Amino acid sequence: MTEISTGKQAFDRLDFDPGTPDCYVRLAKRCIDPNPKKRPTAKYVNHQVGLWNEEILSPDDDNEIKKQFLENDITLQVIDTDKNLYPMSNSIDSIDISE
Repeated sequence: MTEISTGKQAFDRLDFDPGTPDCYVRLAKRCIDPNPKKRPTAKYVNHQVGLWNEEILSPDDDNEIKKQFLENDITLQVIDTDKNLYPMSNSIDSIDISE
């Protein structure tokens, strides 16, 4: 989730850019809770994102969540989908031990 907020790979930056909606930060922090039992399910995350989407698309311009997401959208760095976001480890030279 930090990649969406910052436009950078998670291991490059572990915090959120200023302006990231509070509800998004709270959910992301729940997702990385050290206690796996406290983490939300994928179903819950999907449902929550769906609710946010409904609020963003609503005609109500006084909606606080809509305001936060749209304000952040202006400054959000776009993730370059052509780049490999999850680089593979470097290959290790191996020795043929069959000799």
